[in-house]
Amino acid sequence: MGKTILLTVVIVSGLVLVISCAAGQNNIPEDIRVDTLSSGNFEATFSIDPYVTSGGEIRLALEVKSIGDEEDTIIFNSAQMYDFWVIDAQGQELWRWSADQAFAQVIKEVPLSPGQGMGFAETYNATGLLPGVYTLYARVNSSQLEGELTQRLEIKG
Repeated sequence: MGKTILLTVVIVSGLVLVISCAAGQNNIPEDIRVDTLSSGNFEATFSIDPYVTSGGEIRLALEVKSIGDEEDTIIFNSAQMYDFWVIDAQGQELWRWSADQAFAQVIKEVPLSPGQGMGFAETYNATGLLPGVYTLYARVNSSQLEGELTQRLEIKG
């Protein structure tokens, strides 16, 4: 369990660093795909590692960042602060990160200073996926950032 948490922190830190550097230069590397959603003082960024082959893993990263001029608090609707899921070309849901988990039904408030962010990362095991086009989704579970972020992914045989 401790190794899994440490690995998640390392992956998120690396992706956030790449995204932050790219965003600062306004020149996102072609090997990182990013979708962004902004509302009020907050911005969510969803990225995936596009180098996936049949049987590989898909690394998903979601960052929530304060883009306001003053500290603000993002309010999550429950202990589940985010979600990821995968849909095939026929619209069938293949995987949802939260599907086999239980979350406390408590509101969670996280204060963020200007420019400060928090990241979430998960890995989807794509074993058994056939070549084709898939849509990956991410959502921040906060009424302050309503909407879904998406990525298209093509698995080549």
